[in-house]
Amino acid sequence: MSQRPAKIGITPIERIPMGLFNRRKKSPEPTPPAAEPQPWKEEIPWGTQYGGRELGLPAPLAVESAPVIAEWFVGIFAEDSDVDLDFSLRSLADVDSILTHFEERGSERTAEVTAASGFYAGEVLVRTLGLHWVLANDFPELNVPEVLNYAVVSPHGSGTYNIVNKAFKRVENGDEDSIAFFARAIVAQENAARG
Repeated sequence: MSQRPAKIGITPIERIPMGLFNRRKKSPEPTPPAAEPQPWKEEIPWGTQYGGRELGLPAPLAVESAPVIAEWFVGIFAEDSDVDLDFSLRSLADVDSILTHFEERGSERTAEVTAASGFYAGEVLVRTLGLHWVLANDFPELNVPEVLNYAVVSPHGSGTYNIVNKAFKRVENGDEDSIAFFARAIVAQENAARG
């Protein structure tokens, strides 16, 4: 079993506004499922992958809305948190840490914040590397939820980076889909393209 990284001073999940998270306490031994309803499960069971439901974001999904959604993500963690979401590449490690605290894998219950974390990561790349937002639906026949198609693209033609989808993968797969690592790879590729 892998060790979780030490907490870096983020707000306990129970205190994050908007009722997006209801975190249950970990027990040392797995507990058998209870026969009675468990309020932390609500109507969406943990472990359910995001299926494309309409998201409750502060702006409609559009390339122009990316900065607004990113700022909303910052606002969620600004008041009660020691996390410094300052749109720097360094801050993407904090995004990974935040997403790590979604203990049980599955992105349906946390889809709004997961999507917003991807827009935040994309805005970091836009502001630091000069990339720009696109809606990149390369495979419409797959019927992928629209939010997963928002990507940032290089002005040098060196790549299109599906950063919002990466955020969902981070929640689904854990550390192996680190946003900070993905960003470092993008920086290296962009630097190589610039010569």
